[in-house]
Amino acid sequence: MVPINYQARKKTRELEIVKMVYPDAEKYIKSIDQEQPDFLVAGLQKKVVFGVEVTELYQNESSARLKHIPGYVDALVERREYQHKDDVNKLKPDEFEILDEAGNVKHTLKGVMQTLPSLTEYLRLLEETITEKTKKLSQYAPEAQYHVLLIYDMEAFFGGVPLTDLYAAMFSPEIEQVLDRSRFREIYLVGQMDQQDRYIPLKSYQLYAALQQFEQFFLPTCTDGISVRKYIETTIAVLAQTGFGNACIHQAENFISLSYGDLSMKIDLVDQSGSVFFPTQYLDYSDGSKAAAFAASYPVDQTVVEGFRQYRTNYSFHSTFAFPWSK
Repeated sequence: MVPINYQARKKTRELEIVKMVYPDAEKYIKSIDQEQPDFLVAGLQKKVVFGVEVTELYQNESSARLKHIPGYVDALVERREYQHKDDVNKLKPDEFEILDEAGNVKHTLKGVMQTLPSLTEYLRLLEETITEKTKKLSQYAPEAQYHVLLIYDMEAFFGGVPLTDLYAAMFSPEIEQVLDRSRFREIYLVGQMDQQDRYIPLKSYQLYAALQQFEQFFLPTCTDGISVRKYIETTIAVLAQTGFGNACIHQAENFISLSYGDLSMKIDLVDQSGSVFFPTQYLDYSDGSKAAAFAASYPVDQTVVEGFRQYRTNYSFHSTFAFPWSK
């Protein structure tokens, strides 16, 4: 029997996940044997070298073993042979009956039962995954200008969850705090969502939603009008205190921009127009400043900050900010 090369299989799966978000990435990957991060991509976005870390999200390690150990399902249902002691309580071999319209047993099937977590519990696993991966970033290849994290939902847990419900549950203060603390440039959630194959750039959506919310919250209070510069500076100062302290600011005489994840908002202060760019992988965050530093030197009424924080708690923002993956 030819031994199974699990590492090669894992690399192949990871590469397929990368191509869901970056369909042209394969020809720009420097080495297929790369670890920490899993891939270094050079030249896909101008001359930038960036790292891509791929991880798979499971409800638990038992579920991961069930999906990846060849023949494990048969071993369980036919012989009740477990690969790990933890699997005994999490993987339950059983028989399932399929009935016809009259209620008679038409087929009897064998399978493995698992208890599904709640949406809240599964999102907590997502938080923990981001936190654990972020802890290891200091060990990653220093030649990368930045790193992104791709999280593939192996359980297809979000497949039946409408996007509006997913957004409302996902962008809790706890998850937003985890996102802001993470030094990954962007974090992509990839998988089945609302019955379609999609990916969501979590940091980009977080900023996009907050910009829309702040406009709805703040502009109605500006009864005497407000200049474009003052509005955008107030926006940055407030967002920096409500979950976006690590957003990147670029300023010049005629423009100011706010970037977070792979999304950037640029305001032209001359013609007073604004543009939103996605993706912005080429953007060099190293020559900008953090929103928290900007907010420290920009006075803003704290009642506005607290009011906006409460507004975001009471009113969520929903958008189709999810993209079909490449096949």
